[in-house]
Amino acid sequence: MRKVGFRNNTKKEKVKIPSPEELNSLLAHYQNGRLEDAEKLAIFITKKFPKHSFSWKVLGAVLKQTGRISEALVANQKALVIDPQDVEVYNNMGNVLVELNRLEKAEVVFRQAIALKPDFAQAYCNLGGTLQKIGKLEEAEASYRQAIVLKPQYPEAYNNLGVTQQEFSKLEEAEASYKQATALKPDYAEAHFNLGNTLQKIGKLEEAEASYKQATALKPDYTEAHFNLGNTLQKIGKLEEAEASYKQATASKPNYAEAHYRLGIIQQGFSKVEEAEASFRQAIVSKPDYAEAFNNLGKILWFNCIKSETQQVLTKLEEAEAIYKQAIALKPDYAEAFNNLADTLKELGRLEEAEASYRQAIALKPDYAEAHSNLGKFIYLNGDIDSALESIEKANHINPKLRTNELLLRVLRARQARENKVVSVNNKNNSDFDIGLTSNPLIVNRPVEAELIANLYEMKSIGLDKMLTPRFGAGRWSSHYLLFEDDRSIIKTVAEDLSNIMRKAVKSDIYIDDSFFNILGAGGGLVPHNHIGLVDKDPGLSLTSQKYSLVYYLTIGNQDSSEPGILKLYDPSEDILPSVGMITIFPANRNHSVIYGGEKDRVVIGVNFYSL
Repeated sequence: MRKVGFRNNTKKEKVKIPSPEELNSLLAHYQNGRLEDAEKLAIFITKKFPKHSFSWKVLGAVLKQTGRISEALVANQKALVIDPQDVEVYNNMGNVLVELNRLEKAEVVFRQAIALKPDFAQAYCNLGGTLQKIGKLEEAEASYRQAIVLKPQYPEAYNNLGVTQQEFSKLEEAEASYKQATALKPDYAEAHFNLGNTLQKIGKLEEAEASYKQATALKPDYTEAHFNLGNTLQKIGKLEEAEASYKQATASKPNYAEAHYRLGIIQQGFSKVEEAEASFRQAIVSKPDYAEAFNNLGKILWFNCIKSETQQVLTKLEEAEAIYKQAIALKPDYAEAFNNLADTLKELGRLEEAEASYRQAIALKPDYAEAHSNLGKFIYLNGDIDSALESIEKANHINPKLRTNELLLRVLRARQARENKVVSVNNKNNSDFDIGLTSNPLIVNRPVEAELIANLYEMKSIGLDKMLTPRFGAGRWSSHYLLFEDDRSIIKTVAEDLSNIMRKAVKSDIYIDDSFFNILGAGGGLVPHNHIGLVDKDPGLSLTSQKYSLVYYLTIGNQDSSEPGILKLYDPSEDILPSVGMITIFPANRNHSVIYGGEKDRVVIGVNFYSL
């Protein structure tokens, strides 16, 4: 922040001057924020004593602070005419010229102040800011450093030096400068914010989080700090807190399009569909050319319109189509929008247009794994399994971690191999091949290692109270669905054993879609639900009949309570009281629920998998 100087440098001339009482009153008005009174008194004094530079100087400061920048420039110019040696007026005028974006002139004026007073630290700092705006970053850095040499306890200079160093990508040096600024001035919100930005770029996310939180604590309406805090929390995985930060950003700045968009992304991930839709729409209102917001709004509308005959759904699909086309109009090379448009056109039954849109997405972005995968799925639905596999294998080559594509690849390879062995070629999807459970549910057992339970308690998890349905109440849930990818030896052993049990249960090879654990406390549970996802519902793929769920009970807690943790299966209704080591396998489309009221934890491992 540039400060305004007020030393009374009026030359000792034989001119009329204001009384000490008038000057003290003028300064008191300004310093105490009584700007209207300060302006009136300054005007009075300049009229009565037109050759008194100090009153012109104060008037210039008041005019600048009240936003009348051009008038402030005139007042400072008059002060300099009266006293050409007043370095503070040069400094003040430089600040005014910066506000007017007359940067080259501001540079000259600041240098004049320094020439008159070589130890003028504030002028060096302000010169640095001007040089930075001009793009003379090396000179700006040197100017800030000189300000610090002259005034070692200068937090603003350290902060501004950090900004320049950050632009040079000298991130460790910038971090040190910002930390020095906050050490000298602990309530310096801007420096805490800038430190957060640097820490985020370095990858010190927890420290960045702390810096942003400090900035918002010092300045509750600091919109950018709330927004950047949300970004950091999202990267850390604290999604509920990220959502709250984005909401705070939009509350302090209702037309903040990017914050509305990021909020929508979080809400979309939480399946808060209506809220996400509202956020994306608000982002578009705030920024009508926001192609990414149009695209994600289209995804929300499409997601809720999977195959239905109702007119409302058809209307939503048509709206999604229009929204995707708007995104493409704003950003013609937007490959993701073409891919999503293709999904919508497919649902509308316009298959030739859908295929063309998938291919356009790939033409724009040849390494777009999702588009190659979707095209492959589309081709398969038209009966060409060989060409479908070619596209899906290309997607897998681009991104081997694309799990839905990996599933399709495994399933279609298995079906292709099976087609080569069966006599009948009419059953393209092979949804009724002779594999599956011998009973529904199938119950087997496996001994439980104490080491396994101990390791699960050590792993990162999320409270059920912070998750959406079907989970509720007391307890913890895996922070992700890749439990079997953990490197612990005990987890690898359990994964191998359970995989063998699953293969034997369905009499085929398997593909594990997700693996997780949950720890239920008193009052924890799951409402009736199943494990059928979006890809399973695609009628052309017929994956539902190949998907199964497994529950492995490691501890059963206290079964003397009124809610002993019975596994309730529906259609038909069936109650299963777990025992330690019990493994229950049932079709993934079978609804199930549980309520547990015991005092001791109930620990289970869950798996969703496909037969191949």
